[in-house]
Amino acid sequence: MKSIKIVFIALGTVGTLGHFRRIFTIIEELRKLKNKKFIITIISDQSLDFLKKYLKDNNIKTVIIDKKFPHPNSGGRLKQNYQDKLLPLLIKEKPSLIIFDTFFPNDIAKINASLEKTSHKIFISRLFSQESWKIFLENQYNKLFDKVIIVEKNGQKNLDNIYFFSNLIKDLDKNKILSIKKKYEIKKDNLVVLFSCGGGGFQEGEKMIDIFVIVAKKLIKKLLMIKPIIITGPFYKGTALQLNDKRIIIKQFEKDMMELMFCSDLIISEAGYNSVKEICFLNKQSIFIPVIRPGENQLDRVKKEVSSNHFILIDWQDKTSWNKALKYFLKDNKSLSIENKSCQMKENEKIIKEIISL
Repeated sequence: MKSIKIVFIALGTVGTLGHFRRIFTIIEELRKLKNKKFIITIISDQSLDFLKKYLKDNNIKTVIIDKKFPHPNSGGRLKQNYQDKLLPLLIKEKPSLIIFDTFFPNDIAKINASLEKTSHKIFISRLFSQESWKIFLENQYNKLFDKVIIVEKNGQKNLDNIYFFSNLIKDLDKNKILSIKKKYEIKKDNLVVLFSCGGGGFQEGEKMIDIFVIVAKKLIKKLLMIKPIIITGPFYKGTALQLNDKRIIIKQFEKDMMELMFCSDLIISEAGYNSVKEICFLNKQSIFIPVIRPGENQLDRVKKEVSSNHFILIDWQDKTSWNKALKYFLKDNKSLSIENKSCQMKENEKIIKEIISL
């Protein structure tokens, strides 16, 4: 069986897990294909030390290039040039397929010219903001790739080589549920409130985690059966990890986040792509916190997904707003209204078909 060599490129991550969450979901879906073998490499400017064991166990090679803290231009392009770093690596790897996630280098046209006959290129992303999407189309950036796959849509239809899908969602492994409950000592009478701040590396991350701790303490006072779990994100650099309060569990990273969300009764989370899609897929009660991100509109995303199971908390630094959000879920100070059924159909298989059809 001939191996297919794929290189994933995750640049401009700036402390987020979104890139890697999507990439690992794609890798896991690819490896379900029994008649194909894949050799996987990830090139990034973000350290993946927190995933060392996972990468080793899954035979995924990583190459970390010098981090330039590249803030994205509109339309998915990064301000910095990467040709001198990327091109030698890609020539050495000789991949059949290169997949860029969310952002692509400013000098990708030069990189493409050097690899035109040897590698197919795919650009995969969540939706841009309207302004960034307009720039992407007007500059015909889609022509730089064989395919553009957008794993989020709000009424858009396929256009030229651009394909839209509703979601890309990691599998829920129910075999891990018991181990998650043991790991976090979740008992039958616990009401688990999970706080998540994505990768934890953005500027407002430390402040948000500090507020999560305050809210967790107030919830414990209100309901003794509340079990707060705070996942700061692997790029979080604040002081909450040193909190000396046995009632609150604080961890920097949880590899099996989907399974932990499944075990939770209420999820309070930043409104990043993966968090919103996974929480809505599990139909978990949630308080979504949309924040401003370059080229992305989290508020538009969560408004589209919102139902009676979800509350949008825009002013997350305001005490009154928090009281209103929590009151929405707390019933007679005794319990949370809990539902647990999937409300979305995953489109993973359709996305993988588009990827491997080149």
